[in-house]
Amino acid sequence: MLSNFKSIDCKFCNNGYMSYNQKETYDSYSIPDTFVIGDIDKIVDGMIAEYLVYKCNKCGAIEKYTFKDIEIAERKKLSKFVIDVISRGELRKSAVLKPGLPRVLIYCGKCAGLDGKGSCLREDYEKCELKRLPNV
Repeated sequence: MLSNFKSIDCKFCNNGYMSYNQKETYDSYSIPDTFVIGDIDKIVDGMIAEYLVYKCNKCGAIEKYTFKDIEIAERKKLSKFVIDVISRGELRKSAVLKPGLPRVLIYCGKCAGLDGKGSCLREDYEKCELKRLPNV
């Protein structure tokens, strides 16, 4: 299952990605305050599965993620990918690469856009359905 959740974008440096760190996870669960003898049933029933520890490959930040957190991050990543693919298809259909046309770009940031940074030509921006999506 972990192979599906290898990395998460780092929210600290926005430059690297956080990957599952088995040693940090073991170390986190081995802190004496983590387990109380009264919670032995919780330990036996899989308390270890409450969270996993991820570490950034660039800045070294460490963060605990539950499986729900990882699922949400994966769904956002997949949604952004699908939106980018759809928008690129629309840009190709509108023949935006014709030479001699004025090139005014408008930024909305809902997809990668024509320039790869979230900006599209005015004509595409005006008829775009994606700009109506809420900011997430």
